[in-house]
Amino acid sequence: MPDLSMGGASRWPLCLDSQVARSATYLSVDVPAWVHSTLGAGTAGSRQWAIGGLSSGGTCALQLAVNFPQAYPTFLDLSGETQPSVRGGRARLVDEYFDGDEDAFIAQNALDVLARHRFPHTAGRFVAGTADSKYGTELDPLYGFSTAAGRRHGPPAA
Repeated sequence: MPDLSMGGASRWPLCLDSQVARSATYLSVDVPAWVHSTLGAGTAGSRQWAIGGLSSGGTCALQLAVNFPQAYPTFLDLSGETQPSVRGGRARLVDEYFDGDEDAFIAQNALDVLARHRFPHTAGRFVAGTADSKYGTELDPLYGFSTAAGRRHGPPAA
């Protein structure tokens, strides 16, 4: 399992390609290539691949599914956030990770990507506990946007 914290770094990569790290490319290009070449797994195509996570891992799973649908056509977002976040809010995230370039963040932010593109070959689920009053409501707009973008509720097509 790749380490989301980059070994306890003070600024987590947030599953984005930014000035902090190129973690989205690492997780969607490098890790699958290593699995193919080293383990011989997933060699029949991307339909064998899925990504999922809980909390920030759920946010990450959706980020990767919409930015790299060819790598991860199936995802599971368990109690993820509407968008990646850091202490200090979106403005601090854009400043620290994208040198203040809001458009660079928007280009990768799942909610914004879902508003711009269609994903008819992507299948996914958003899950939160019935008593989860924080993240359960954060998943609502993601579910709406992903359904409007053509995300399917069943497995991806062969």
